[in-house]
Amino acid sequence: MIVTPCADTIDQLVFDASPPRSPGLHLSTVIKSICHEIDPRRFPLTAPGDLPWTRFEVGFTFERVLEHAFASHLPNIFRPGEITLDGIAMSPDGIDPDGWILEEYKSTWMTSHDVPEGAKCWHWKVQMMAYSYALGTTLARLRVLFINGNGDKNPTYKVWELAFTESELHSNWQMILQHAKVKGWL
Repeated sequence: MIVTPCADTIDQLVFDASPPRSPGLHLSTVIKSICHEIDPRRFPLTAPGDLPWTRFEVGFTFERVLEHAFASHLPNIFRPGEITLDGIAMSPDGIDPDGWILEEYKSTWMTSHDVPEGAKCWHWKVQMMAYSYALGTTLARLRVLFINGNGDKNPTYKVWELAFTESELHSNWQMILQHAKVKGWL
Protein backbone atom coordinates (compact mmCIF):
# COMPACT_ATOMS: atom_id res chain seq x y z
CA MET A 1 0.00 0.00 0.00
CA ILE A 2 1.16 3.51 -0.79
CA VAL A 3 -0.06 6.33 1.41
CA THR A 4 0.30 9.91 0.28
CA PRO A 5 -0.59 12.77 2.62
CA CYS A 6 -2.87 15.45 1.19
CA ALA A 7 -2.30 19.16 1.63
CA ASP A 8 -5.95 19.94 2.41
CA THR A 9 -6.68 21.77 5.64
CA ILE A 10 -10.01 22.40 7.33
CA ASP A 11 -9.84 26.15 6.72
CA GLN A 12 -9.68 25.55 2.95
CA LEU A 13 -13.05 23.81 2.93
CA VAL A 14 -16.23 25.70 2.17
CA PHE A 15 -19.08 25.33 4.64
CA ASP A 16 -22.54 26.80 4.44
CA ALA A 17 -23.46 26.59 8.11
CA SER A 18 -24.87 30.08 8.20
CA PRO A 19 -25.56 32.98 5.87
CA PRO A 20 -22.64 35.26 5.06
CA ARG A 21 -21.99 38.03 7.57
CA SER A 22 -22.59 41.61 6.58
CA PRO A 23 -19.90 44.23 7.06
CA GLY A 24 -20.05 46.26 10.26
CA LEU A 25 -20.21 45.59 13.97
CA HIS A 26 -21.40 42.17 15.09
CA LEU A 27 -22.59 41.07 18.51
CA SER A 28 -19.88 38.40 18.67
CA THR A 29 -17.18 41.10 18.42
CA VAL A 30 -18.65 42.98 21.37
CA ILE A 31 -19.08 39.86 23.51
CA LYS A 32 -15.55 38.62 22.74
CA SER A 33 -14.17 42.01 23.76
CA ILE A 34 -16.12 42.02 27.04
CA CYS A 35 -15.00 38.45 27.81
CA HIS A 36 -11.38 39.33 27.01
CA GLU A 37 -11.50 42.22 29.47
CA ILE A 38 -12.99 39.98 32.17
CA ASP A 39 -10.67 36.97 31.63
CA PRO A 40 -7.93 37.55 29.01
CA ARG A 41 -6.32 34.13 29.62
CA ARG A 42 -9.53 32.24 28.84
CA PHE A 43 -10.61 34.61 26.06
CA PRO A 44 -7.48 35.80 24.25
CA LEU A 45 -7.91 38.12 21.28
CA THR A 46 -6.82 36.12 18.25
CA ALA A 47 -6.12 36.94 14.66
CA PRO A 48 -8.41 35.15 12.17
CA GLY A 49 -5.54 32.89 11.06
CA ASP A 50 -5.03 31.73 14.64
CA LEU A 51 -8.59 30.59 15.21
CA PRO A 52 -9.27 26.87 15.98
CA TRP A 53 -11.18 26.14 12.76
CA THR A 54 -11.62 22.44 13.47
CA ARG A 55 -13.40 23.22 16.73
CA PHE A 56 -15.63 25.74 14.96
CA GLU A 57 -16.50 23.15 12.33
CA VAL A 58 -17.71 20.75 15.02
CA GLY A 59 -20.11 23.49 16.08
CA PHE A 60 -21.19 24.27 12.52
CA THR A 61 -21.75 20.55 11.88
CA PHE A 62 -23.87 20.30 15.03
CA GLU A 63 -25.95 23.28 13.82
CA ARG A 64 -26.46 21.63 10.42
CA VAL A 65 -27.51 18.34 12.04
CA LEU A 66 -30.08 20.12 14.21
CA GLU A 67 -31.39 22.16 11.28
CA HIS A 68 -31.77 18.99 9.22
CA ALA A 69 -33.56 17.18 12.06
CA PHE A 70 -35.84 20.15 12.66
CA ALA A 71 -36.68 20.37 8.94
CA SER A 72 -38.20 16.90 9.08
CA HIS A 73 -39.50 16.72 12.68
CA LEU A 74 -39.99 20.33 13.83
CA PRO A 75 -40.50 22.17 10.54
CA ASN A 76 -41.67 25.38 12.19
CA ILE A 77 -38.23 26.15 13.65
CA PHE A 78 -36.36 28.40 11.24
CA ARG A 79 -33.16 30.44 11.01
CA PRO A 80 -34.29 34.08 10.95
CA GLY A 81 -31.20 35.41 9.18
CA GLU A 82 -29.17 38.37 10.26
CA ILE A 83 -30.91 41.08 12.27
CA THR A 84 -29.57 44.49 13.31
CA LEU A 85 -30.45 46.59 16.32
CA ASP A 86 -28.82 49.90 17.25
CA GLY A 87 -26.05 49.30 14.70
CA ILE A 88 -25.12 45.83 15.98
CA ALA A 89 -25.68 42.83 13.68
CA MET A 90 -26.71 39.45 15.10
CA SER A 91 -27.33 36.00 13.65
CA PRO A 92 -29.59 33.89 15.88
CA ASP A 93 -29.49 30.14 15.24
CA GLY A 94 -33.25 29.72 15.16
CA ILE A 95 -36.74 30.73 16.19
CA ASP A 96 -39.55 28.45 17.27
CA PRO A 97 -42.66 30.42 16.30
CA ASP A 98 -44.75 28.24 18.61
CA GLY A 99 -44.30 30.50 21.63
CA TRP A 100 -41.78 32.77 19.83
CA ILE A 101 -38.77 31.07 21.47
CA LEU A 102 -35.17 31.81 20.54
CA GLU A 103 -33.20 28.66 19.63
CA GLU A 104 -29.46 28.66 20.38
CA TYR A 105 -27.14 25.77 19.51
CA LYS A 106 -23.73 25.14 21.03
CA SER A 107 -21.10 22.44 20.95
CA THR A 108 -18.36 22.64 23.50
CA TRP A 109 -15.43 20.85 25.07
CA MET A 110 -16.53 22.25 28.45
CA THR A 111 -18.22 19.77 30.74
CA SER A 112 -21.93 20.04 31.41
CA HIS A 113 -21.32 20.71 35.10
CA ASP A 114 -22.91 23.98 36.23
CA VAL A 115 -24.44 24.78 32.83
CA PRO A 116 -26.44 26.93 32.15
CA GLU A 117 -26.38 28.65 35.55
CA GLY A 118 -22.60 28.84 36.02
CA ALA A 119 -20.21 31.65 35.18
CA LYS A 120 -18.35 29.59 32.57
CA CYS A 121 -21.22 30.04 30.12
CA TRP A 122 -22.00 33.67 31.03
CA HIS A 123 -21.13 34.73 27.48
CA TRP A 124 -23.77 32.35 26.08
CA LYS A 125 -26.40 33.98 28.28
CA VAL A 126 -25.28 37.46 27.20
CA GLN A 127 -25.64 36.37 23.57
CA MET A 128 -29.05 34.75 24.10
CA MET A 129 -30.36 37.78 25.99
CA ALA A 130 -29.20 40.09 23.19
CA TYR A 131 -30.90 37.95 20.56
CA SER A 132 -34.04 37.70 22.69
CA TYR A 133 -34.12 41.47 23.18
CA ALA A 134 -33.75 42.10 19.45
CA LEU A 135 -36.41 39.50 18.58
CA GLY A 136 -38.90 40.69 21.18
CA THR A 137 -39.04 37.51 23.26
CA THR A 138 -38.15 36.63 26.83
CA LEU A 139 -37.86 32.91 26.08
CA ALA A 140 -34.84 30.97 24.85
CA ARG A 141 -34.03 27.32 24.32
CA LEU A 142 -30.38 26.30 24.67
CA ARG A 143 -29.32 23.06 22.96
CA VAL A 144 -25.78 21.95 23.81
CA LEU A 145 -23.58 19.07 22.72
CA PHE A 146 -21.01 18.56 25.49
CA ILE A 147 -18.18 16.67 23.81
CA ASN A 148 -16.62 15.83 27.18
CA GLY A 149 -19.97 15.06 28.82
CA ASN A 150 -19.81 15.83 32.52
CA GLY A 151 -16.08 15.23 32.65
CA ASP A 152 -16.37 11.55 31.83
CA LYS A 153 -15.45 11.94 28.11
CA ASN A 154 -18.90 10.61 27.09
CA PRO A 155 -20.57 13.15 24.79
CA THR A 156 -23.86 14.41 26.17
CA TYR A 157 -26.68 16.40 24.58
CA LYS A 158 -28.75 18.62 26.87
CA VAL A 159 -31.54 21.13 26.33
CA TRP A 160 -32.78 23.92 28.61
CA GLU A 161 -35.48 26.53 28.33
CA LEU A 162 -34.60 29.90 29.84
CA ALA A 163 -37.02 32.67 30.71
CA PHE A 164 -35.50 36.13 31.07
CA THR A 165 -37.13 39.19 32.58
CA GLU A 166 -37.60 42.35 30.53
CA SER A 167 -35.30 44.08 33.01
CA GLU A 168 -32.53 41.48 32.48
CA LEU A 169 -32.81 41.86 28.71
CA HIS A 170 -32.75 45.65 28.85
CA SER A 171 -29.76 45.77 31.26
CA ASN A 172 -27.87 43.25 29.14
CA TRP A 173 -28.47 45.28 25.97
CA GLN A 174 -27.37 48.49 27.71
CA MET A 175 -24.13 46.77 28.79
CA ILE A 176 -23.48 45.70 25.18
CA LEU A 177 -24.20 49.18 23.80
CA GLN A 178 -22.06 50.87 26.46
CA HIS A 179 -19.10 48.58 25.75
CA ALA A 180 -19.39 49.18 22.00
CA LYS A 181 -19.51 52.95 22.58
CA VAL A 182 -16.51 52.90 24.93
CA LYS A 183 -14.57 50.98 22.26
CA GLY A 184 -15.57 53.57 19.66
CA TRP A 185 -17.48 51.07 17.56
CA LEU A 186 -20.77 52.96 17.78
